[in-house]
Amino acid sequence: MKYKLLLVGKHKSLINDFFMQMDTFFDCLTSSMRFGDLLGHIKYFEPHAVVFCMNAENRDDMIAINNLHNQLEKTKIPLVLICDSDDYSLFSRIAATKEELLLIKPISLVTIQEKLLSYLNKNVPKDKQPYESIEGNTTDSENTLYLLSQLEKALASPDNKSLLESEPFSEPDTSESQTDTSPKRIMIIDDSPGMLKAIKEQLGSDYEVATAINGKIAMKYLQNKTVDLILLDYAMPEEDGPAVFEKLLANPKTANIPVIFLTGINDSAMIQKALSLKPRGYMLKPVDKETLLTKVHEILG
Repeated sequence: MKYKLLLVGKHKSLINDFFMQMDTFFDCLTSSMRFGDLLGHIKYFEPHAVVFCMNAENRDDMIAINNLHNQLEKTKIPLVLICDSDDYSLFSRIAATKEELLLIKPISLVTIQEKLLSYLNKNVPKDKQPYESIEGNTTDSENTLYLLSQLEKALASPDNKSLLESEPFSEPDTSESQTDTSPKRIMIIDDSPGMLKAIKEQLGSDYEVATAINGKIAMKYLQNKTVDLILLDYAMPEEDGPAVFEKLLANPKTANIPVIFLTGINDSAMIQKALSLKPRGYMLKPVDKETLLTKVHEILG
């Protein structure tokens, strides 16, 4: 059981620290500063708090967070600011309302964790306490498990036999030829630097790993290089995972690359949409290393 935090802001190293150093207590998701993206992540992720990790944000970014805070007040989701005194001085002049928790830098990660936990333990209502894991007994979890089982059945059906047995590419990669003994190459597409780093560390000892923070960069990479598997974040700003997957399917060179969706959002509608796209898997974040390796070995051998 973990508190869910939506992380925003330009302090990328601090955001990475949330993923890498504080994952025992927090289940994190990142978002761009676009107001529509912020509202979408709030709706589907349902965080216990939004954490604004500031690092010399511009005025427009601060206005966007202030506007978001007005929406958060309606749903009782607190806004946490982590910033230095100069950033806070500017934000306080712009903000129409006051944040629920302020943490002024310099501040240690241990102190951030302690103060966040203390605040959330005291202020999150009992009916919104940290969610149960997917193995729990809630109706939503049971529905998700059912849909995941349906996904596995659909992928194994005769209609998908050609997809499951197809080679990653129909033509060799002349720019980087790979021998039978060379490691398989996996691409991770995720807008979270922390998630890219974490998964790369999990897979790096067995596979070559390439990373991309969005679909545009990934497609450019795939123009000249091959990969054997793609791990694709479902919820990304500007162009989400399904949109990227549709581009992969539309390109003859990438159409047969197996894709596993990754998402921090436990939402049955997303899984239902995944069924129609026919990926090779769908895994919930935070991704368990052994589960991920088992699935990757199953696909790549």
